[in-house]
Amino acid sequence: MTDQRVFNYRATPAGYTVGFLLVWSSIWLFATANQFSNPNFKINGRVASPSEARDFLIFSSMVGVVGLSIGLRLLFGFLNERIAIDGESIRCFDWLGRERLADDLRSIRAKEETGGIVDAPRMVIQSRGTSFKFSARLNDYGILRDLVTGKARTRFDHPTYAPAPQTFHYRGSSWHVSSFLFLAFGSMLMVFSEGEAWPALLIPMPIFVWAQLVGWVERIQLGPDGVVWTDLLGRTRVRAALYEIRTMDVISGHGGGARIYTDQGTVRCMTSIKNFSTLENEVEKVLASRKPLP
Repeated sequence: MTDQRVFNYRATPAGYTVGFLLVWSSIWLFATANQFSNPNFKINGRVASPSEARDFLIFSSMVGVVGLSIGLRLLFGFLNERIAIDGESIRCFDWLGRERLADDLRSIRAKEETGGIVDAPRMVIQSRGTSFKFSARLNDYGILRDLVTGKARTRFDHPTYAPAPQTFHYRGSSWHVSSFLFLAFGSMLMVFSEGEAWPALLIPMPIFVWAQLVGWVERIQLGPDGVVWTDLLGRTRVRAALYEIRTMDVISGHGGGARIYTDQGTVRCMTSIKNFSTLENEVEKVLASRKPLP
């Protein structure tokens, strides 16, 4: 018997993407309107002609509208898309909150696929001619995957391996240092251009600031007492004992990383974290030291 549980995209990095797109596109549209209302609007250092100003308005507005549309679509999925498990039943809801699939866990067929830029996994559930897909970005994806494939029915004893206390962080990594250099360059460019370079920096600058916060603050602590994940704002996102670690996914390639699934939530990290291979090996040793219960 499985406890009642809801899996969704809330409290995942998808929220940062949604927020960034909505804020960025709103600022872009506001700036476009502000520039077009300026009678001395310039292109390449000279006052734009009426036709040039019109073409700029059309192109720039289209960029803002597309960004806003994508952001709103992701927002609906972020808020509404979910999978509910209650006992041995499963219900799947799409990005509009509509129920698309409802069945018994033992009756569905589930398979995992890979694809996309980072070769990320996704799960496909099929039942009575209806299919429903959810990506690895879903919160606690690994636990849900084991539930729909039946692997969660196997129970394990407490692990016998206890790793030595270690802290894994991004500080001083090539990714952290390069983002600092780009942030410094962007700041200097804004100063020397007297603010005229802001359209080109509107997208990358918030990313560089985010990268610095991750580099200085975010960390994962692993030891005999369990695993603790502290996010970029210094908040403890997950604190779990070793016996609460259920499984782990490692996604290779550009933008890949690891997801450690526990009963208290999912620990996420990128491959750019310091000593990533050590973290991966230590968690695998913990999982391998468990014995299945009869």
